[in-house]
Amino acid sequence: MRVVPEDAGQKFIVHDLPQKVQAGGYYGADLVLENAGTSDWKRSECSVGCHWYNLDGSEARWDDGRRTPLPSDVAPGKRVLVKAPFVAPQTGGLYYLVWDFVSNGKWAGALPGIRSGDTLVVPVKVTGGPHLPVDLSKYFDTDMANYAAESLPPFITSFTPADMWPSGLWEGPLDGTSFMYPGKEYGAKNAAACKGQTVNIPNGRYSKVHILALPEEDATGEFVLLGGGKKLVKKVDFSSWKGAPKHGESVALSCPRRTGQACNIFRYTIDADASVELSELALPTAPAVKIVAITLEKAK
Repeated sequence: MRVVPEDAGQKFIVHDLPQKVQAGGYYGADLVLENAGTSDWKRSECSVGCHWYNLDGSEARWDDGRRTPLPSDVAPGKRVLVKAPFVAPQTGGLYYLVWDFVSNGKWAGALPGIRSGDTLVVPVKVTGGPHLPVDLSKYFDTDMANYAAESLPPFITSFTPADMWPSGLWEGPLDGTSFMYPGKEYGAKNAAACKGQTVNIPNGRYSKVHILALPEEDATGEFVLLGGGKKLVKKVDFSSWKGAPKHGESVALSCPRRTGQACNIFRYTIDADASVELSELALPTAPAVKIVAITLEKAK
């Protein structure tokens, strides 16, 4: 047993807050806390704040400087209702919103000996923002979430790389770009082989196109951005998922394997002409390249 002198004995009992919010929006949370400690909580010394985490556990925003003081002193065994405002992240995606207690300038969630209930963890979906994920579901024609796991015999490991992949709207740690990851049920279609097909995108002006791809081998192909009677061709060199990136792309997600090279999803970014209203995106003719997700970045 370890005694932690800073322990204020806080417990989050009940909460009422929206679980779907607009990027950058201002909202309020009703939080009921109980003083399960042995000392009074002084209003002048105690407050409530929050942190935002990506689904992979990385910090999206630790502290925005907002603190909501307790409405009054709270004696041991008593409860208090705190009405705490908060601001949603600027980028859409799925997050964990973590409410935390501050005593004498110290976050309870950062102290040793933290217990269940000392903080409040709530999954929140943030919509809107500068990124617009494209719905690729009708273009999916192959199962890539489980492809890389076929060489893993059950007696070596009980999981596949698919178990580690996210699913749904997810804001990645690279720079906050949101991607709509596909479903990953075994045998489900969750990637599009590049065969020169044209993908319909919401009409709009975009500055960049972000692409998640899982190439089975090194390849080269051309994306074609279409709209307003104009055509913009962008050549991209792809690296095989079985090796390290070779052409300046970044690793969006790496799933280690017991046998052989990790399974890598690479991220590619191509510049668009922000003065042109785009409506379509033609994929390369490179069947070895499997597209997992595409996100458009709105022009400012």
